Amino acid sequence: MSVNCVSCVIRNRTGHDLLCDQCRKPSEVSGIVAMLDILRASKGDSVNINCRNHETRHDEAETIDCCGRWTGWVMRRFANESLYLALVAAVTARRKAERANRRDDELSITQF
Repeated sequence: MSVNCVSCVIRNRTGHDLLCDQCRKPSEVSGIVAMLDILRASKGDSVNINCRNHETRHDEAETIDCCGRWTGWVMRRFANESLYLALVAAVTARRKAERANRRDDELSITQF
């Protein structure tokens, strides 16, 4: 199954076999899906993908909001120039938070 944007689907239905630049990057699409799975892996985790904001700085045009145990159940926003890079920032923050939680758990166990 291929994942294409709406305009590519419409073009393909009208008999054109053209893909936009974004849809020519299947590795990026599969990476986005994998990162969404990581960010939604635990019970109660949520990810909101926001509309592109053309009125802001280019490096903050794409934003996502994440909420879960790793954010302290507070909605946390990640912004970058592309959805892919915003997701990379969120996954990096999640892994960092999980490492810090493991260290805290290990310290509390060794104190006894």
